[in-house]
Amino acid sequence: MSKWYKSALVKGILIFLSVLSAITALLSLVIISTYSVSVKEIWNKKPTEYTDSKEFENQMCRATMDVLGQISYEDIFETDGKYNPDKLIDIMQYGYNGRHYDEETERLRYKLSDLQKWSEEYQNNYATQENPIVVCQKADKTYHYYYWDEFLSLLKKKTLTVDIDGYTSDEIVNALASGNVSLSQFAGHDILDEKGETVYRDFWGFSGAIEEEARPDGGNNILDVVNQTPQLNGKLSEVYAQLGSILSNLYYDFQSYQNSAEWTEGNTNFAYIFVDKETKKVYTNRKEYQDYNSVKENISDIQKNAKYMIVQPKLSDFKTNMDITANDWKEFVKSQRRNSNGDFIFAAAVDTRFSIQDSFYLDKKLYDEYAPYINRAVILLGAAVLLIIVSLIWLTVIAGRNNRSDGVHLNVFDRWKTELAAVFVIGIWIIPMMFWMNNGNMALGYFAESTDLMTATIGYSYEYASGYVPTMQDMIQLACTAAYTMIMFLVGYLSLVRRIKAGTMWKNSVLYAFCRFFRIFWRNRNVVWRMVVSGVILIGIHWMLALFRTPGFVLITLAADAFIVYYLVLNAIAKNKIIKGIKAVAGGDLEYQISLEHLRGEQREVAEMLNDIGTGLQKAVEKSVKSERLKTDLITNVSHDIKTPLTSIINYVDILKRSNIEDPKIQGYLEILEAKAQRLKTLTEDVVEASKVSSGNINLQLMDVNLVEMMNQTTGEFAEKFEHKNLELIQTLPNEPAIIHVDGRRMWRVLEKSL
Repeated sequence: MSKWYKSALVKGILIFLSVLSAITALLSLVIISTYSVSVKEIWNKKPTEYTDSKEFENQMCRATMDVLGQISYEDIFETDGKYNPDKLIDIMQYGYNGRHYDEETERLRYKLSDLQKWSEEYQNNYATQENPIVVCQKADKTYHYYYWDEFLSLLKKKTLTVDIDGYTSDEIVNALASGNVSLSQFAGHDILDEKGETVYRDFWGFSGAIEEEARPDGGNNILDVVNQTPQLNGKLSEVYAQLGSILSNLYYDFQSYQNSAEWTEGNTNFAYIFVDKETKKVYTNRKEYQDYNSVKENISDIQKNAKYMIVQPKLSDFKTNMDITANDWKEFVKSQRRNSNGDFIFAAAVDTRFSIQDSFYLDKKLYDEYAPYINRAVILLGAAVLLIIVSLIWLTVIAGRNNRSDGVHLNVFDRWKTELAAVFVIGIWIIPMMFWMNNGNMALGYFAESTDLMTATIGYSYEYASGYVPTMQDMIQLACTAAYTMIMFLVGYLSLVRRIKAGTMWKNSVLYAFCRFFRIFWRNRNVVWRMVVSGVILIGIHWMLALFRTPGFVLITLAADAFIVYYLVLNAIAKNKIIKGIKAVAGGDLEYQISLEHLRGEQREVAEMLNDIGTGLQKAVEKSVKSERLKTDLITNVSHDIKTPLTSIINYVDILKRSNIEDPKIQGYLEILEAKAQRLKTLTEDVVEASKVSSGNINLQLMDVNLVEMMNQTTGEFAEKFEHKNLELIQTLPNEPAIIHVDGRRMWRVLEKSL
């Protein structure tokens, strides 16, 4: 078969291979991403031991992140190693990242139990302060804060007075109390005390306060403490931002604190020691490692039968028997502790005997089961990607062509507008995918999460291992996803290639149509500008109605719509008049005139021009008829003038022929003269007949005539002439009569002229 590589069978095979390769590539990627592997592990002929693998390092990272977070939670929720609900928490030191420090600076403290209860309610029902806050600025640029009720009460008692020209104190109070006037309308004026002295230079309202559900230590509310604490003056926004952060996080921090049993002694093969050298405090999950004075011995002991690392601020003090980078881990540990600038020791180790069936044990078991397949998955992934590339190149070359004919062939979809086709393909792909993922597809959710990386400050990447291994059902779902995605990609991609080859990608696009429309619009801007301005005004009126919805705009919109309807009705009537006039003139009624009543503007101009066209045509027809009549009369007169002497010539020739002239030469001349005279007579009659035909002045005597018989008579009369000139007439006539309804005399002349 010629050009077999363009055949439909080859295209089908290539598409099938592309889809199959996409499925293989995705499933291979899932197997690889189930456990993190390094490039070194991929090229190892023999599977890497679990404790030397990237997966083990990621598990160490997860454990380290959890225990360092747990240490921070212990700082928050515990006193002397025990949970203390009465512990005072300074919200200005808690911080946005959930880390608490007990420094003696700003003081806005709450009992831990009150904050916990408040945080839980905050998750269920976030509420802003119903009693707004008034900020009053003193002359020294410091501030005093009032709740709105308190501020209004002081104004009513005239303890404070707003100094505004033209307003009495009672008028200001009544206006503010009624709610008809906002605080901002009176802002920028002085506030006086009872003695008439200026207390505040300006005042304004504060938004962003949170409804208080607990009393702070040393005050009835937040403003009591803020007004009494110079370090917090001017920091009200920061106070509420800190409080909002704590209320958002504390509930979940406490849940994490309570669910910390995974890394406690007896539940894990993971052991850790965190030493804060400044406070000489030891955090560990082993009772025997709690003594600060035995830190060195305990760190030595933790290294036995284990994979370990010891992290300190100085890189020279870093120790490990793992294939990891000192600086990466140092920065990672520091990023998990807010007081990372202090001197610390962090030692972590995993007992490689895995005597406890914890997450490390289960992860090792799964790793040992699936690790042998990782190298194969990498090879399959590479082969699948290569096959996809080859198939796409091949399909690109033969897209739009076949082995039966040359040229580019487009299908129905290729004739859609380019942008609409792209939106359609993306839409029918993304909508099912979103629906699938939002309806609990665990495989897709796992694959999306497994690609999220937790990056340390200098860019060292750790994958947060989920411990989840996809099932056969998950693999089937992922295979369907890959197949569907590849099919949709090929539909869009190959259509794009065919459009490019056929040169229709741009010419058949919405943007091109818009540009062409704009070009036409611009060329005819002098004609359409009124319509455009009217449309813009109408759209603007409707938008204003949608935005404001006031009675005035409703009436304006109704009036505009009524005017548009009136205009359209008049336009339709005028259009019908013009169409009716065009039909009349086209039908031959050249005297028809379009009524100009109720016609305005361009429509009136068109009607007047059509009336002028009808008048002009009428004059042209009359002139043409007159010219034809004159021409006919001229032909008739000339023919008559010719026929008179011609008749005399014919008669005299006839007389001469009957005079018994014996000279053969003279007889020959007479024969020629007679033939030419008869010929001239016939031509004269033909001219007259042609003139009658062209002017329509001819009467036909129709009758039934046997065409076969007429043909035989005609050929019989010309037989002698044919024989004289050595011509043979070949004719094929039917034996049966062929009856036609014609003018016999003129039909005879037609046949005579034909021969």
